[in-house]
Amino acid sequence: MVDRDIPGARPKHNSDAELLRDPAVAAGRALRAWIAEHPDDSAAGGVRILKDHKSVVVYWKGAVPAGLQSLAAAQPAPVTFQAAAYSAAELGAAVHETMVNNNPAVSSAAPLPDYSGIQITLSSKAPPNTLVQAKASSTIPIVLRGVNDPKPLDRRTPLATSTHWRMAAPRPMHGVEIQPRSSAAV
Repeated sequence: MVDRDIPGARPKHNSDAELLRDPAVAAGRALRAWIAEHPDDSAAGGVRILKDHKSVVVYWKGAVPAGLQSLAAAQPAPVTFQAAAYSAAELGAAVHETMVNNNPAVSSAAPLPDYSGIQITLSSKAPPNTLVQAKASSTIPIVLRGVNDPKPLDRRTPLATSTHWRMAAPRPMHGVEIQPRSSAAV
């Protein structure tokens, strides 16, 4: 599960123990654990705790497995399933391909929260036709998130000695996200 500090995205909790008692967080963690325990399911999408912190959405490509439906029905917060255009695996491959094929013009890439495509951030030094080229070379929809230059990882981070870079506020590729609801759940 990915914990993110988004202003106003989660209620104020005095402690981690209080956060763990949040029904939406508990549901999100249980559902994410089920998905992680079934890595061979190529239809897996992701889990999202909505901004109201009262409900959870699971994105899934195709038929939702009965075991996941049963687990969702037993959660302390309402869980809905929304059809995903692409699985997490498909979007992960598209993100990787986009970063490799457009380096260093694309400074970050990540799946869209609703699993309908990927979003990219361009470097300020990217040629003007970078977005057009990235879209033309991808079979998955690409949305421009903005322009921002990468910052090296902190020296205390083990990856800082490698060539890995990150944006100041990266979006996670997989896991539970706390996001505003973007469309009606199915």
